[in-house]
Amino acid sequence: MRKGYDSSKMISYVNGIVWLVIGAFFIKNGISTPNREELMFYILLYSLIFVFPAWIGVYLGLRYSNRKSVQKKHKETIDSLELELHIARQELLHEKSLAENEEQARKSAREAEEQAAAAARLVEQTEHDNARQSSPPPASSEPKTISCPGCGANKVLLPQQSEECDYCGRMLVYR
Repeated sequence: MRKGYDSSKMISYVNGIVWLVIGAFFIKNGISTPNREELMFYILLYSLIFVFPAWIGVYLGLRYSNRKSVQKKHKETIDSLELELHIARQELLHEKSLAENEEQARKSAREAEEQAAAAARLVEQTEHDNARQSSPPPASSEPKTISCPGCGANKVLLPQQSEECDYCGRMLVYR
């Protein structure tokens, strides 16, 4: 079917035209005398039987057609608005899930940092306690390269020297 084609509209038009043609045929063949009273009677009869039903058919067809076209436009508008609403809802849900994922990632990163800091403090405390408890190392005057247990960076220390790592801040102790 073509866009804009409405069968009820076409039927009403055809119905009206058929009534007009039938009426014209009968009025032409039915009037034989030019008597004014008979002519008025035939015109009135023709109008009642043929013209009024034809115009009513056309009018009702147009009204029905217009109503259908308005309903169709409203339905298309509602459908497009529902689609836009659905898309907006999906976008909001997506943004919400992204925000939740980012918050969860930040929370996990904070917890990991806290655990790493606690582990570093525990290692430093353990190293510090071990350094106190152990007997003094033999006197050695040679510098020694110490590798950082946190980040793996190397630093040269003298005997009995302890310094912070330049990269991660951990305490490095000469052993």
